[in-house]
Amino acid sequence: MPNPRAIAACFAMLVMGLVSPLYAATDCAPWVARIVSIEGRVEARPDGKAPWRAASLGQAFCFGDQLRVGPNSRASVELNNDTVLRLDQNSTLILPEAERTELTFVDLIRGALHLISRVKGELEIRTPFVNAGLEGTEFVVRVLEAETLVSVIEGEVTVSNAFGSLRLRGGQVASGTKTSAPVLRLDVKPEDAVQWAIHYPAITEPGAVGPTAEIFGAQELLRVGRVDEASRAIQTVVDRDPDNSEALALASIIELAQNRKASALDLARRAVESEATASALVALSYAQQADFDLDAALQTVETATQRFPEQALLWSRLAELQMSVGDRREALESARRSVELDPDLSRTQTVLGFANLAGSQPEDAVTAFEHAIRLDSADP
Repeated sequence: MPNPRAIAACFAMLVMGLVSPLYAATDCAPWVARIVSIEGRVEARPDGKAPWRAASLGQAFCFGDQLRVGPNSRASVELNNDTVLRLDQNSTLILPEAERTELTFVDLIRGALHLISRVKGELEIRTPFVNAGLEGTEFVVRVLEAETLVSVIEGEVTVSNAFGSLRLRGGQVASGTKTSAPVLRLDVKPEDAVQWAIHYPAITEPGAVGPTAEIFGAQELLRVGRVDEASRAIQTVVDRDPDNSEALALASIIELAQNRKASALDLARRAVESEATASALVALSYAQQADFDLDAALQTVETATQRFPEQALLWSRLAELQMSVGDRREALESARRSVELDPDLSRTQTVLGFANLAGSQPEDAVTAFEHAIRLDSADP
């Protein structure tokens, strides 16, 4: 499983290129921002005055427009300066007033955003407590009730308000209030601040036989980055049934996404030993791949497709691994099989796109990718 930050960076590049034909037109020229992924309820308010209305994938925004993300939801926004913002649940973003002609700042009045940019000195994130000026960086800003937290993953950020300023480097966190200068925080880890923005791959198909409502619910929470809530739900199942294969498999995916590879591999093995379900085998294959054992990962998924030949997610996973070891022809066949089984599962379309690309069929690849984006715009 790739590093989550590498996924985020690839996502940033992809959304600014591949999906551009999906973007909607806007009345302002040039546009200031546009939505490149939606999960759950996301709403927009033109000019900051009109009623809030449901936003749509590809919707473009002008100066003065506002965007808000509901509970258990996320959104990604591309700005016109090649910067991508990922917005957490319960976040509200305001673009500069309509009188401005250049995008130099945005206002985050509640919630959190994750920013990736390689453009220095082009944007400031303003909040009710402190402002954060980027310098070609990746960081997270979270507005709490009485303070703002700024967590720098990579690069440098200047955090300031009327009382002073502080320069942060990668691995540092600062906070500031309305009545005090920003201060360095040693009790908060930057990597914890970004967990909500990570993509956690699904390992259980919708409607699959066996998993309980609790397991499906936990996977849905992970889909929108609610890792703490998902972890609690998984722990509830494990407390009741320590050998629950589905719960252990999901726990493995969380550990892997957070770069705890040894723990992920241990949990996945325990899941398979308890019961070799499709979900457990998929989780084990991810853990083995992260451990650089591609042959074992491939063998695990081959076994899974033999035991559960009607599960589309397994065939798409098999195609991924076949591409990883250079078996392009077999990968394309497996990807096509996964789409035959479930053409409305975004993962099957995504993997078919990569298989087509590897097979020098770029037009077919674009068609599959665009289909995948319409099904799930948040899947990197």
